[in-house]
Amino acid sequence: MKPPFYILAALLPLATDLALATPVADPNSDSLEERHRGNNKGYKDHHEYDVHYGYGDENVCEVKYPYPYYKYPCNSSPTNGTSTLGATFTSFCKYQNGDSGIWYSAPKGWVKEGDKPRSGCIKPMPCVSSHLRAPFAKRDIDGISLAMIKKFAATLAIFSLDTSANLHSKFCAAVAPGTGNQIFNVINGDTESFQNLWPRLAARFGCRIPDPMFPNGGTQDTKGFKNYESSTVRFSNKPSLKALASSLGISKDPSAEDSPPLFLQIDPEKWPKREDVNKAWAQLRDKYNLDQDAWDKATWDFLIMAMGRDWSCVGSMSKARKLGSTGYADTWDELEDTFKTLESKGILPPLDQLKRDF
Repeated sequence: MKPPFYILAALLPLATDLALATPVADPNSDSLEERHRGNNKGYKDHHEYDVHYGYGDENVCEVKYPYPYYKYPCNSSPTNGTSTLGATFTSFCKYQNGDSGIWYSAPKGWVKEGDKPRSGCIKPMPCVSSHLRAPFAKRDIDGISLAMIKKFAATLAIFSLDTSANLHSKFCAAVAPGTGNQIFNVINGDTESFQNLWPRLAARFGCRIPDPMFPNGGTQDTKGFKNYESSTVRFSNKPSLKALASSLGISKDPSAEDSPPLFLQIDPEKWPKREDVNKAWAQLRDKYNLDQDAWDKATWDFLIMAMGRDWSCVGSMSKARKLGSTGYADTWDELEDTFKTLESKGILPPLDQLKRDF
């Protein structure tokens, strides 16, 4: 398994948007005076459902068609129940969330502008910070994005070279009969790809996958994701395929002569030096009492090779298996175990608190 800092660095690019997101009030929202409705006949308070916002004797806020409540004011939010027919719609405030449209904060959750009863029902004041949860309060964020720092082709590459530290510690070739002075692969034993792992990472941390993931193409020498700097590294040495080129009949093929470059759409060396990133990290560190050493001593440049390559890397445990090795680890299970360890050591925020706060 990659070192803990690899996991930390792979996830922290989402921290900038997450920690720096700030509420934005709708400049066209109704004023505080306009919050009063009609003659407010029968009005008690906005926590009760028998209130009556009337024009004459008609309750224009009566729920005549069911609509969903959302946990957050954005299109990617999960629902949080359904309205009750005959109840009276009420709202604390009104919120404009960019392309996601106008949302109303109600006792049971958020309601879309198009779902609530007719427009004459209610005119609440703009939402303020206390009504919002940071990542869903920024105009250009519909949920928190987990952008892949790799290149496009790397998403599809297959690899089986991850090694769990737990599994590695149990590998006993050094004392097993017939294993002296030999070289062995020590890997988990399964085969993985980021086309599988990245969506699972996003789901675990409550993030969404941005679409497009690679807005500038995701290939060498292209621009980075959003306003981040990209990185392209070229090798001067021949590719490892050169050693087998003749036996494969491809000695004249360009792939045996030119090493593929490493590309990341978020440069892992420049990213932690950015002012906005350090400000975001400081907020998360202070909020969750995280370890500053984890940031200062992280080997960011390790990610250039670990995440920048776009070719498949498949290893074999056959040699060790023939001599009695039976060790195996599921890569995702080991990642989960690593996340929990990092959370317990104050390197990553505790997942339950992170989901509660954001």
